[in-house]
Amino acid sequence: MFLLGFFAGFITALALIVGVIVLPIILGVVLVLGIIAYFRYRKEQKRREEILREFWGE
Repeated sequence: MFLLGFFAGFITALALIVGVIVLPIILGVVLVLGIIAYFRYRKEQKRREEILREFWGE
């Protein structure tokens, strides 16, 4: 019975350590990809506005 509790505690500790290490990495990657997508979208919007300005002869 003691061995079962030790094993459960070990698995729990391992899961916590992996979660604490991996979760910030995943969130950081998602944040960086979101920022890249946002700036690409802004660049594309500026290009579209420029094309519309030329088209309407402003």
